[in-house]
Amino acid sequence: MNKQLVKTFWLLLLSFVTGVAMAQGEFKSFEYQGEDGQKRPYILYVPKNLEQGKKHPLVVYLHGAVSATTLRINPLESAQKSPLVKLADEGGYYVLFPYGQKGATWFEPNGIKMVLAEIDKIKQEVAVNEDKIFLSGFSDGGSGTLYFATTQSSPFAGFISLNGSLSVAATIGKSPVYLENLNHKPLYIVNTQSDMLYPVRLMQPTIEKIKEYHSEVVFRSPEGNHEMSYFPTIAAEVKAFIDNHQRQPITKISFESADDFSNKFAWLKITKLNPAETAKEWHTPYELKMVNDKASFGMILDASYTGKGMKVSSFNKKGSAAEKMGVQAGDIILKMEDTELDHRYAAFNYLSTKKAGDKTTLTVERNSQIFTLSGQFPEGYEYQVFAKQPISGKVRAEVNENRLLIETSRVSELEIDFSLLPFKADSMIELELNGKIQQVKPENMQTFTIQ
Repeated sequence: MNKQLVKTFWLLLLSFVTGVAMAQGEFKSFEYQGEDGQKRPYILYVPKNLEQGKKHPLVVYLHGAVSATTLRINPLESAQKSPLVKLADEGGYYVLFPYGQKGATWFEPNGIKMVLAEIDKIKQEVAVNEDKIFLSGFSDGGSGTLYFATTQSSPFAGFISLNGSLSVAATIGKSPVYLENLNHKPLYIVNTQSDMLYPVRLMQPTIEKIKEYHSEVVFRSPEGNHEMSYFPTIAAEVKAFIDNHQRQPITKISFESADDFSNKFAWLKITKLNPAETAKEWHTPYELKMVNDKASFGMILDASYTGKGMKVSSFNKKGSAAEKMGVQAGDIILKMEDTELDHRYAAFNYLSTKKAGDKTTLTVERNSQIFTLSGQFPEGYEYQVFAKQPISGKVRAEVNENRLLIETSRVSELEIDFSLLPFKADSMIELELNGKIQQVKPENMQTFTIQ
């Protein structure tokens, strides 16, 4: 084989391995096997008219309804319909579409590790600008985006949350949500005025709470329900958000952790807590009380049912409104007052017009008999958004020229990855740890014990 043929062979092989030859305007399907042994799909979109010879931003999009037991949507079809495709073509962005489900949601380790691993896989396929990776999502995906932003933000340049809920992230996430962990990474948040799940009137207090700790927040509240028809009206602004931001060197950190999963940000890792220590005055619980005045029947519907109306599987708690009205498991709900349940969003649309304490009726089919039940939604109640408050450790750290200043609260051990800090490895720096000064050579990963 002559030298030219050998050269051609290796160039072709390199193109195959790195994905350089991947067609533009193409959706490429992959599979990832999670820690639970289950394989799940993910899709990469390569935009049209992509400028060759340079690295490009990557936008990761988390879908909604992630707690379903099975993948109820066709992955390729849903990716093809995404409004992010047009945005990607205009901006020259790759788009990654992960697909999660119950057991691998955006709020638990298996699903989080899956998303991060798929990002790493895509970086091997195409030329990604690692300082311009953005996480986005809709509904559960929007809530998941906020959850990643407070627990797993290191790889990302910014976050785009569409019709999500910080309260959901704080309630169902495995790790607690700490707002200072945002560390001023840019946020673009949208909640629509008439969202049947997360109306802006209920989301506004959480946005204001975020702004107390975070300066880089854009919040928009267009007209609309729990869908993305508004996206063309914000597309130019989202494009500018992506174009104008990139991951910055981290020289100042405020970071809190309560477990060994969400315990790392940038170059800092909290490896051991000291629960017996009294928390410092700057280490206090987050407080935000809100009132849930949404109407709820408290029914769990059978997702596998395909007949007319909606079939009741069970109830989410004893004494729910539906149970008090006389609804039984196995009943078919045909109407909510005058609203016929003829599509999957009909119940949500009806409930969005009602509030806690309102009167209501249900038209029910049971054993081929059709009848009407009357009742009332439960009264609203107050709840704490940040109810999940286990013992945690917190660190404040700042690079100041040739010094690294660190304060800790309830932390007995931490790690510093000096390779990610702007120090010269062949020099000595001054480390001030809780007021005690020592000389340190800033190289590799180092562990420090707090006395």
